[in-house]
Amino acid sequence: MTNVLQKLYQGLATAKDIIHNLQEMFGEQNRSAQQAAIKGLRSTKMVESSPVWEHVSMMISFINVPEMLGVEMDVETKVDVILFSIPKSFNQLVLNYYMNKMVVTPSKLLNMLQVAENLIKKEKPTVILIEEASGYFDTFHICNMLQGLRENPK
Repeated sequence: MTNVLQKLYQGLATAKDIIHNLQEMFGEQNRSAQQAAIKGLRSTKMVESSPVWEHVSMMISFINVPEMLGVEMDVETKVDVILFSIPKSFNQLVLNYYMNKMVVTPSKLLNMLQVAENLIKKEKPTVILIEEASGYFDTFHICNMLQGLRENPK
């Protein structure tokens, strides 16, 4: 301990008194850090096109900060915070999660979200426009559209 701290704590009888005094001095900084981390948790939303692992990893780090500062959060609350921050494209997974009353860790949730993300990417609907030509569908044009050709038969 430095000379300044030794003189400051000479009159305190126990280590508990010293710790209490230090908490009083630095407790406000701790509270500010907790508030900043919780604000990050509440305000962070995943952008639809961003990778889910990147977003969930960031959310897990936001969850870890208040825990290191003494704020306790149960596993269900951690998962809820993450689920509320993901886009609507994951609604089916969220619905299944709550309907089946699952209890998982944030890391396990990340794995589930990555699987769902891969499925969502595979299921992107292909929009097919069908033009009508003289009262019947022009099958040649439809076939060209299905093959990705941009040729106009007119």
